[in-house]
Amino acid sequence: MTISMPVPFNPAFSVSARIRAPRNDDAGRFVAQLAVEQYCTGVRDSIQVVDLALGHLKVLARLQDHAECRAINLGTGVGYRVLYMVCAFEQASGKPVPYQVAPRRAGDIASCYADPAQAWTMLGWCAERGPDAMCADAWRWQKN
Repeated sequence: MTISMPVPFNPAFSVSARIRAPRNDDAGRFVAQLAVEQYCTGVRDSIQVVDLALGHLKVLARLQDHAECRAINLGTGVGYRVLYMVCAFEQASGKPVPYQVAPRRAGDIASCYADPAQAWTMLGWCAERGPDAMCADAWRWQKN
């Protein structure tokens, strides 16, 4: 039996799903609870869903020849500030994204991002799309 466990990091569409397509010039409501540490928002690794899907296909291809159980991080390896992603969604949608800066929730960490080195070494895979492309693609999908 072969088991593989790709580990995705924050697909960009999970954020965009909170922003509705415009209706009567209303971009909907999106309230971001942002972790604040010394005037900075939390850092997270976000990945575009096509990059994530291509990573899963690479895992399936590897399973054809390798029987193994292994966790492989599928992420960009780069952390983006939450507020940067909010601004990127504003840029992509052309609409303001309302947000609220709130104290860090108990258990929230300041920074979390993948180490995708093993995905490159074992699968020849790396994420190719950055945050601006992620948000533009997510908005195009969400509004249609």
